Amino acid sequence: MVDTRFTTFNRVLEAREQSQLARELDTAESLIMQGEYDHASELLRARADDAESYVAANCSTTPTDQWFCFSSFADKLAYQRCEHDERQLHDSEEPLCRLYNDLALAWVYLDEKELFREALKQVIRWNPMDCQARLSVADVYRILGNIDEFAALSVSVIERASDVRHLASAYTNMALYLRAQNNMDAASAAMHAAKMLDAHNSQVDALLHEVADSELDADRFTDDEARDLLQAQGVPYGANANVVICLLMSAYEFVKQQNTNEATKLLVRATHLVGQQMVMQLYAEIRAQGEAGDVAAGR
Repeated sequence: MVDTRFTTFNRVLEAREQSQLARELDTAESLIMQGEYDHASELLRARADDAESYVAANCSTTPTDQWFCFSSFADKLAYQRCEHDERQLHDSEEPLCRLYNDLALAWVYLDEKELFREALKQVIRWNPMDCQARLSVADVYRILGNIDEFAALSVSVIERASDVRHLASAYTNMALYLRAQNNMDAASAAMHAAKMLDAHNSQVDALLHEVADSELDADRFTDDEARDLLQAQGVPYGANANVVICLLMSAYEFVKQQNTNEATKLLVRATHLVGQQMVMQLYAEIRAQGEAGDVAAGR
């Protein structure tokens, strides 16, 4: 039997993308594609003002309740497992992350770095698991000279990443930060962590090539040595197991719905993060637990 949380989330997601705001975002996105950035930003700023009023009236944060706009069931599960938020989590019925992502895109084209950063902070507020937004905000902090915030956001991506490309980028960010701190061994360890992911990320690959045979060479240390060096700096080594488990739990729900296409996408993402052997082991355990639950419930 399909998890009721899964089906409920999918219904919310469908409703979100059929709302009046979603239709207005279609218009704004069309304007951006046509190069009408000023017009798009005006429209999006007006919709952001409306969204603030909507949130104040319908999504009030309390000690027991919080509202989010997760883009996938896996993101929602991962937030619950990683953040240990004991409040009741509610789903926004409006595409708020899409709104602020579109606004951020308009600000990029208008070269408004600080407004771009603030729009993406709203994306992170509504979906704390959005690692692309975290990486983009980190880059703005680096450009503006706040390298400590750049590093903190990069570590937060390592703790939450469900896409191997984001994880690899976060490690190269940490390599640059640690090099700036003159900690060459830890910087090299971060490059090693990025290389071991084999993310096929062009920016990561370019940096790996650039630092080869230097103090930042990714091959200076073994896996165990790199892990120890990074952990000594408070930097996790490798993907967060809880995030991987949530990808696999979501994949299992898609399998039960006979949606093998979406299930396969999630299994591939998990495999890129931790390897096929680990994914097969974890998925077998999740499936066994799910089937045991169905039997116990008489289904």
